[in-house]
Amino acid sequence: MSEPTIKSVRVLTVMGNFEWPIVKVELSNGLVGYGECHRGPGH
Repeated sequence: MSEPTIKSVRVLTVMGNFEWPIVKVELSNGLVGYGECHRGPGH
């Protein structure tokens, strides 16, 4: 069995009081993950 590789990365920006990027990562083995990004102090 080979190691899964990244198949695609997509970003959706949700608008509210500020922009909130949501990231979707799809792997070659069918696994899908979601994450959120935001700016914080020092970034």
